Amino acid sequence: MSLTITQESELSGRYFIDFKDDSFQKDGYINFDKKTFTLKQTNSLTHTGTINYGKTLTSFEYINSDIIIDFRTEDIGKDTINFQVHNKKAGPINYLDISVNSGKFIKNK
Repeated sequence: MSLTITQESELSGRYFIDFKDDSFQKDGYINFDKKTFTLKQTNSLTHTGTINYGKTLTSFEYINSDIIIDFRTEDIGKDTINFQVHNKKAGPINYLDISVNSGKFIKNK
């Protein structure tokens, strides 16, 4: 007898966003709808964008922005997901090597 563990492969639902440095980015809520997201920060700014699912990392970026957020794909389906924030204009090195902020997505139940 084998035990099969299923894992969600796409994000869906509403999460609270808790940024580590909220002087850089304000906390708020994010709604995931499999391939897209809508983020509403407490300062009333709303961002939308697309989600890119990779084998080990899942990332998304705001439309018309240099900000990218990524996290481990294996964390999809968990109630809390730790993430890193990157800025494409971070400098002459690979921007994915430098995190400008971090935080957690906390699932609303």
